[in-house]
Order: sequence, then C-alpha cells, then structure tokens
Amino acid sequence: MRSWPRAAAGAVVTAAVTAGLVASPSMALSGGTVVPDGSYKFLAKISKSAMAACSGVLVDPVWVLTAKGCTPDGATVSLAGRTIGIARVVEKDDRDVVLVRLKEAVGDVAPIAIGAAPAQGEVLRAGGFGRTVTEWVPDRPRTSLFTVGSSNGQTVALTGNDGVDTCKGDAGGPVFREVGGVPQLVGLNAASWQHGCLGVSETRQGSTAARVDNLGSWFASEFLDVSAVAAPRHAINLTWVARGNQSFKVYAAQTADVPIGASTLVATAITPRFTHSALAAKQRWYYRVVPVRDGQDGPASGVATATTKVPTRNDFTGDGVDDLTAAYDVGGFTLGLPVWTGGQDGLGAPEFKLTGPAGGFDLNRARFLSGDFNGDGKADTAAFYNYDGGDTKILVFYAGATGYADWQEKWTGGAGNWPAQTSKVLAGDFNADGKADIAAFYDLGNDQTKLFVWSGTATGFEAPVAKWDSGQNQWRQAKGTYLAGDYNGDGRVDVTAAYDHGDGRMALWTFEATADGFTAPVHRKEVTGWGGSQARYVSGDWNGDGRSDIGAFYNYPGGQTKLLVFYVTATSFDGWSEKWDGLPGNWPAQTARVTSGDYNGDGRADVVAFYNFDNGLTRSYMWKGTATGFDAPVQQWDGGQGNWPAQSARVL
Repeated sequence: MRSWPRAAAGAVVTAAVTAGLVASPSMALSGGTVVPDGSYKFLAKISKSAMAACSGVLVDPVWVLTAKGCTPDGATVSLAGRTIGIARVVEKDDRDVVLVRLKEAVGDVAPIAIGAAPAQGEVLRAGGFGRTVTEWVPDRPRTSLFTVGSSNGQTVALTGNDGVDTCKGDAGGPVFREVGGVPQLVGLNAASWQHGCLGVSETRQGSTAARVDNLGSWFASEFLDVSAVAAPRHAINLTWVARGNQSFKVYAAQTADVPIGASTLVATAITPRFTHSALAAKQRWYYRVVPVRDGQDGPASGVATATTKVPTRNDFTGDGVDDLTAAYDVGGFTLGLPVWTGGQDGLGAPEFKLTGPAGGFDLNRARFLSGDFNGDGKADTAAFYNYDGGDTKILVFYAGATGYADWQEKWTGGAGNWPAQTSKVLAGDFNADGKADIAAFYDLGNDQTKLFVWSGTATGFEAPVAKWDSGQNQWRQAKGTYLAGDYNGDGRVDVTAAYDHGDGRMALWTFEATADGFTAPVHRKEVTGWGGSQARYVSGDWNGDGRSDIGAFYNYPGGQTKLLVFYVTATSFDGWSEKWDGLPGNWPAQTARVTSGDYNGDGRADVVAFYNFDNGLTRSYMWKGTATGFDAPVQQWDGGQGNWPAQSARVL
C-alpha cells in the first residue's frame, strides 16, 4: 500500500523589523557564504517594497513558504530569474509560517523536499536574502551553518557555527539539511538576536526557526488548491489539483467550519471538479475536499468559499449582467436580432447581432425564447416556429463572441403532430443543470392541458417529456399567462401561471421545479375584481431577496397604467401593491411591451417597457428595482421617428 506523502510544496518569505529574540518577519545572515550560481535555486526573495524584503523557499511548483508579515498587498516573489505575483496566502495558525500561492507555476526549478525532524546537535544550513555584516540589501542569497539546540513542536533553537545570526530580510528563508547532496527542508528562519548584522550592536547570539517538518498533513490539504467560483446561475463551480489521488469527497456547509460527515457530503468525484447546483441566489457556501487514495481518506483540504450570484435571464455577452434582445422584422421576411447591452447605467443602444438570411423567416410564425440553452454562459435565442401542416420546429440562434450564429434546427414535431397554436412556451433552467430548457403548455382540448419539457444539452435538446397532465375539464390553457422564475428560492426555475377565471377572479398557481420535472400546481394567491385582459404580466426578483415576484402593468380607463406587484413569500404571494402610477392619459398599457432583467447588475431585477408612439417611434423606459419598489422610469433609448415600428419587434 502506498503511503501518504509527507509533503510537497513551496512557500515564500518576508519579514518586518523587530528587536530582540522575537518572531520577526525581517532578519538576515550576518555572515555566511554567497550562494553560487545554479545552487539552491529553490531560494526565493519576497519584495514587500523597494527597500524591504523577506526570503522564502519553493516547496511545490506553485507554492512558496515564508514567514508571516512578508506578504502585504502588492508583494512579489523573485525566483530563478523571474518575478511572480502572489495569488493568495494561507497562514498556519500555530507558528510563523505561511504558504504563498503563486500566480504562475515555476516549472524549471526543483522544489525542496520536506525532511524529518531536527535532532539536537545536528548541523543544518540556513539561507536567505537578508542584511549582512556589510550590506543593507544584498542582491545574492547567502547560507551559513547552524547547530540545533532545543526544540518543541513549533520551533527549534539554532546557534550559528561561526558566530552568525539571521538578520532582517532572512525571515522565511529555509533551514535545511543535505543528505547525499539532496536538500531537505526542516524549518524557516523566524527570529534572532541579529548578532553581527549591519547596524545592530547586540552582543547576544541565537536564532529560532519555525518547524515545517511536521506539517505534512497541512501541506497535503492546502496543495489540493481548492477553488470555488460562483457560476452564472444558481451554482458554484469547484476545482482542485488531483495530486495523484483516485477520487475525492466534497463536503459543503453554510458555516465556515465545514464539518466532515455524512450530513455535509454533497458529492464523490473521480475528476478534480464539481458543480454544486440548485442553490438559492446570494447564499454563501463553504467547501472542503477529502482525497481518497487506495481506499484511504487523506487530510481534508483547506476551506474554499463562494457566494451564489443573482442569476441572469438574458446575458448575451456573458459578463454577468442581463442584456435585452428583440426579434425584429427588417422586411422581406428577414429576421434581425438586435441586442441592448446592459451595464452600470442600464441599457445601451441596440446593435444588430444577426441579420438574415434574406427571405427565409416569417416573424409571425415564430414564438421567441431567450436562454443559455447550451450552458456556455451566453444567452441564445430560440424560435418555436410554425411550419405548414401542423409541424413545429425549434430553431436556435446560438450566441457567440460577437454575434448570433445562423439558426440550427434542434427539434421537429413532425407534420400534423404539433400545431404551434396549441402551445404556450417559455424558457428557464428548470432542472438547474446550468443549461436553459424549454417548457410548453399544450392544449389538448376539453379543458385539458399538458406540460412538456425539452431539456437543454450542450448541442441541442432532449426529446420532449410530459411532466404534468391536468386531466380533462381541469385546466383551460388559454386562461393562463405563464411566467418563469425561481419563486421558492431553491435555485431551480419554476413556473407561475396567472389564471384568469373570467369572472373577476385571478389566481396565481406555481409549478415548482424538481430535479426531474415539476410538482402539481400549488394555489398561492387569488384576487377578485381583476380584469385579466387589462394586465400585461412580467416576472423578476425586483427586491433582491433571491425569489422572483410577479408584476402586472394594469390598464385602467382613461389611458392610465399602474405597475402592480405581487411579492413572493415563503409559501404564497402577498396581495398586489401599487409601485407606479402613470396617471390618466399618459400611458395606455396596450402601447407598451414589457420585460424584466437585472440590466444594471446591482443584484435586483429591473423592468423595461418599449413604448409605441405614433409614426414608427419607439422608446424604452426602465424602472430600476429597489428593496421596496422601483425608482421612477427613466428613458433608456429613443428609436427615432419612423425607425422602429413597434409591431415589427418581439421583445424577449
């Protein structure tokens, strides 16, 4: 059976000015010998500033050991003729030791091996870039011999064989033995009386090193180098370094200690990566990874953490901020796909990301959807397209680096099998796998509706699967307006139907998404005195609580529109609250097309309306979401007179 390696790694050292025999991040060898070119190449210099430095030692291609206090912001590591930035620092809590993760690997220098415990009376070699008897800031490292005195679990006392001490700048430098010409690391320079150092008159002598020979488990855990990064939608991506291990146990918790046990085990992986999915927005998660080799668990990794993002709805550029896309009839049966890019100030001017092919697309035959269907981080556009003979096809325009690709056919219903007018379609990541899916509420007649789902894949869609059947005389599809959103905050996109009974009653029913489908619809709210035909519905997480809400642009007599919001709760929706009043004569609801997304990237969804003026003039207005409602609408874009007939566009 192979045993666990004692260690494998690297670190960098720097030091601060101290007086007396104390743990100091800045000491150097007062005597010693200049290191010849090509020798002890694992020695590193850590520059804190132009005139302050520490020492360190490479213990792994991407890890350096050094002393605490040697790595302020902006510090760099010089090693083997190059200067490398610092990615992160990991402190050891019980001694003056830190691990420094380099921003790039050092592939042409052999890291020093970790040796056995020092023995009293043993002669070791210490190295560093510290001050000497004659130089304040030497360019070359020096080494000198020291004899081991007393030691405990954290430190070892050293006495210079030639009356030397370590000096400022030596902190974090290696203390090592050589066995058959092979260096073995025992400790790091930590403190000294600085006897013989330039500018120091101290007569007492003696140095102290921080032991590293007994840190094998710590090195093994940190060298897994676990990283956690929030994915665009309701997930966190974990990666780590395999280090020759055969499998890995991934533990997750919402507390920083991450207990190792069955209750926190979320995955067993055979590759060094895992996606923790179906997570609520704006939740902080902590992770540890345990490697498994030859059936034995190794030491758990250090803790990695990330906070889930507020998921984007239509992020065409992949920058984490929602954009807005429309399908536009440029004339002659030719489709254009303009994109308004989101940013700190809201939406910019539109740019056409696809036009054409000429004469091949009838906008009136298509029902458009937006979503990241292939999971590449960019929102695509799909069309549920009605061909003659009762045949419907799903056509997808995949988003690329600079635009949309021409449409690709990803599903066909077959002649006579799927008349498009029988379906109401919407998109969302219903199974929380990082790829948007398509759902269709299909009208079977006799007040019977079925819910079908096409699950998104990297290259298209799986065949549609029925996920719910109302049964006859139970659900009239045409009475529902179907909205996608995460209404329970569990990280999966659900569907809420605003169901118009036709007698002044409107009910909100939620189909909660599960790993493999939907629950039966749950009745969550009902209001009376409501005219379904007077409402244009929209959904988004406007107050930033991680759950989607329902809004309605409600048309009152006299050209007056109000924005009414049903905020979601843990089990229901609140009754509607008025969040904006357009006042009589100012905003007939039928002139506007509305949508929602986090267009300024502040973690709350906003509402955008495209308002149709006379003579082909369209303007867009944005209501910025706040914790309690919306800011007053602000004009975002003016299409210009005659340039943008609203009837030519479908806002996604």
